[in-house]
Amino acid sequence: MNIVSQELAEAMNLSCGQYPAEVDEFDLAGLEKARSLQVRAPGVAGAPVRFECTLRSSQSLGAGPGAAS
Repeated sequence: MNIVSQELAEAMNLSCGQYPAEVDEFDLAGLEKARSLQVRAPGVAGAPVRFECTLRSSQSLGAGPGAAS
C-alpha cells in the first residue's frame, strides 16, 4: 500500500483503472517502481509512505448488499 503526496495523486488515480493484465499501470501513469523487501509487488518510488503487507486471514462480514468479504 502506498500513501502518496498531492503531486502523485493524479497519476495514482490513473493507475487504478480496469486494464488488461498485460498493461503495466506504472508505465501507463508514468510512475517509478521501488523494489519491495518483503513482498513481490513493487511500490511507488515517490511515495512518502509504503506498507508491505501480506494477508494472514480474512473475515466475511455478512451477505447481500453492503456486505464485505
